[in-house]
Amino acid sequence: MTVSDLRVDVGGIQPFVADGYVDVPPLRSDLRLVSDATGGLQLEGTVHNGNLPLKEAVLIAGGGEQRLGDLDAGTEFAVSLAHTSFSPYSYEDMPGRILGAVDYWNDEVLYRRYEFLQAIFPYGEPNSLAEGVYLVGWVDEDVPLPVEVVGHSFSTVGMAFYVYELPVAAVETEGQITIKPDLITRQMENSTGYVDLWPQGCYVDSGAKVEFSFTVWPGVMVSQVDKLVVDMQTSDDPSHPPAVALWNWESGEWDELDLGWGQHSIPNAGAYVLSPGQVRLRLTAQPDWPASVDDLTITIKGQR
Repeated sequence: MTVSDLRVDVGGIQPFVADGYVDVPPLRSDLRLVSDATGGLQLEGTVHNGNLPLKEAVLIAGGGEQRLGDLDAGTEFAVSLAHTSFSPYSYEDMPGRILGAVDYWNDEVLYRRYEFLQAIFPYGEPNSLAEGVYLVGWVDEDVPLPVEVVGHSFSTVGMAFYVYELPVAAVETEGQITIKPDLITRQMENSTGYVDLWPQGCYVDSGAKVEFSFTVWPGVMVSQVDKLVVDMQTSDDPSHPPAVALWNWESGEWDELDLGWGQHSIPNAGAYVLSPGQVRLRLTAQPDWPASVDDLTITIKGQR
């Protein structure tokens, strides 16, 4: 691809974007979720890097990170990381999670990486990566998008950022299990009117609507849903709760439910839980009353 007539002032910057496909060196992994002594979940296993050396590599799993440093080609490393849910509306941004606690403002290389990550993961959207396990790292040589200036002398600085999504084996548990809120992430899909998102809840202005998607951690979902519990709490005036609707995957429509504040077991639970583990929920504030939701979670019970 050639970009013609590109004008750049002295000392200026002119960005451009090119999309395409390149071959990515594969890697191998053997990861699984196991129950620990406290009843929580631990991510265990090994990852074998491919033939691409990665600098400042990080394993990201939910709300946890395992910092790996520089990984040589063919390196195998062990993974042992407690599962913690990552709230998509916390103040921690994804570039900060990847770079760690470093002073990138006064380091040319780190600041270039920070700007690169900001373009991929805009500030305020730390859950730009879907729930799962990822190995990420940097490459400064053999960057898959070579650039040259035709007919003039030039120099380049190359940098590539690789993101590998790693499969996770299902939890080895049979019988009935309970998928608690810390194994389910929440992300806003749509909104109308003024909506302010909080780590566990939200503020919905009078007449406004907000739609959420709840997603179960990979490898935890049940094959048969027996129970779906919606828990909506407030410390404000409880006399004007928002209207609650759940997306019915069987009918393809929103079902309005008479819930109010507190915990509610939803009838016909299986119709509202998509098999990979997704639930869509909509809140609509009353026309003359806003809704302050301190906590909004779901719990799923079923058979593996």
